[in-house]
Amino acid sequence: MASLTKIVVLVLITSPALISTKLATDDEDLPTEETVIVIKNLTQSINSVLLDPNIENGNLLLKSLYEYYNHFDDIYWMMKEKDDDKKKRAFSYAKQILDYEMPSPLQKNINFDHLKVRFEWNDRSVQEVYDAIKSLKALRENVEFLYNELTFNDFDFVTNSPPDC
Repeated sequence: MASLTKIVVLVLITSPALISTKLATDDEDLPTEETVIVIKNLTQSINSVLLDPNIENGNLLLKSLYEYYNHFDDIYWMMKEKDDDKKKRAFSYAKQILDYEMPSPLQKNINFDHLKVRFEWNDRSVQEVYDAIKSLKALRENVEFLYNELTFNDFDFVTNSPPDC
């Protein structure tokens, strides 16, 4: 499953307009509360790297963006599950992430020329980061849209807590 996730991310990063589908085959592949914690930690990592950009942190930034995307994408696809319990858990996870601060590249414009100099990147590396950020923004918009659409139409989320597992 991990290799499939990497392939899907690679395809989405290199071609953001491409639409693909991915559903977890086993329950252990589904996101959990731990996934939410990982995403929050990745947010902090991304923000701290951008506060102090140096050569050593260039790869960490790209890796963190990819990991963030992979985990958030897993939640997005769990939101599309047919099983209501899984879907409700995914909506709870999505709400926690949407309510948490976003990684700074999603909030403001990034000076890619500055990062290119600070991280000593070539044009290809800059393009990879640009594409990763663009894909993350699109994914976040998709999650927000799905959350708003289904929250009001399909579920009663009065408690804002996932069902007992």
